[in-house]
Amino acid sequence: EKILTKVPRERAEDVIYFDPGDTERPMAFNMLDYATPEQKDFVVQETVGIFYKLFGEELIGPKFEHWTRNGILTLMDDEETGAVLFDLPRLFSEREFMQAKIAKVKDPVVKSFWQREMAQTSDFHKSEMLGYFISKFGRFITNEMMRNIIGQPKSAFDIRQVMDEGKILIMNLSKGRVGEINSALLGMIAVSKIQM
Repeated sequence: EKILTKVPRERAEDVIYFDPGDTERPMAFNMLDYATPEQKDFVVQETVGIFYKLFGEELIGPKFEHWTRNGILTLMDDEETGAVLFDLPRLFSEREFMQAKIAKVKDPVVKSFWQREMAQTSDFHKSEMLGYFISKFGRFITNEMMRNIIGQPKSAFDIRQVMDEGKILIMNLSKGRVGEINSALLGMIAVSKIQM
């Protein structure tokens, strides 16, 4: 907020002020947004990495990572609607939604995950994993502020464009306004977008 007051008047139009605490005008910031195939792979890796950072290796593990990776790649193959993190639990829990998304998968490895691996996994083992898997998203899905920010398919700003056009991006990730976990998640998304 102090930095915002220091921006020269002639640069005011160049400022993008991302304030998740502003619930009246939420700005979309989709962690699964990408422009190139290389960025697609980077986004998947970074998203998995973010969950490791948020919950620790002992709570994530290889199976969660495997489901997350294949789930995100499945959602990303639907170019019409775009991919959002909140659709990941739906992908594994809502049959019709799952089938609609799988029908759009182009990657043979991802298709094999659904047609072979998931199809051959017993309902008991799926349901055992499902509750554990979905619980990692609950704190963000049930938070209306976060839903309005990371639940939209197209981000309100493009970090690459911000850099190329010499804009000024100010992100207010104050823990007091958005909460510690939300602040951490949005900060990690921002860092990965800058690296991408």
